[in-house]
Amino acid sequence: MKKKNQGFTLVELIVTIAILALAGIGIGTIISHALKHYRISNAEVNLQEESQLVGNQLMNLVIDANDGVSMASGELNIYHYDDTEDVRSKTVIAYQEETHTLTYTSYTAGTSGSGWLSVDGETEQCLAEYVTGFSVKLFDAAGKELASAGDRGDTRVRQVQMKISYELDGESYAFDQTVTLRNEVLAGSIKAAEHTENEAHPETETGNTE
Repeated sequence: MKKKNQGFTLVELIVTIAILALAGIGIGTIISHALKHYRISNAEVNLQEESQLVGNQLMNLVIDANDGVSMASGELNIYHYDDTEDVRSKTVIAYQEETHTLTYTSYTAGTSGSGWLSVDGETEQCLAEYVTGFSVKLFDAAGKELASAGDRGDTRVRQVQMKISYELDGESYAFDQTVTLRNEVLAGSIKAAEHTENEAHPETETGNTE
């Protein structure tokens, strides 16, 4: 005796579709949460890697500075002197608020007072992305904060505190490091001695002697 194949009823189809819809919503929610968690984790990792890499580069530049460090117009100027060739150079670190980047530019001192010349015509190069803030404080050997400006390395600077804040996809990260200059100041050694002498005996400064 043959059984009649009547297929699914309308109620069965509606129930099946509802179950599939609920399952789809559940799977979609899980995938959405997983993707959100992945984006957050990925942003955190990217910020940490960016901060560590840039921080190490800046620390090395500051540690190896042997001709002083200065701050001018919010830019960190790191000076170096090659005593074998009698050549001065500097690296300028600047925060670009419009593009949220940290840039660097390398210069060498021109001859006969012709100012600074960019190395091989080099313009600003990107050092870090996702930057939302950049600040630097300079300190002497006694821990006294120094205010500097002008286009000359301050040879009294022995410590540099750098703070860089980052933000990506709603996640933020901060780099805060104080670096001690390691190398002896070469080109600025006479200038450093003058600073020390003037601070110890202000009456001997030019224009103050009687």
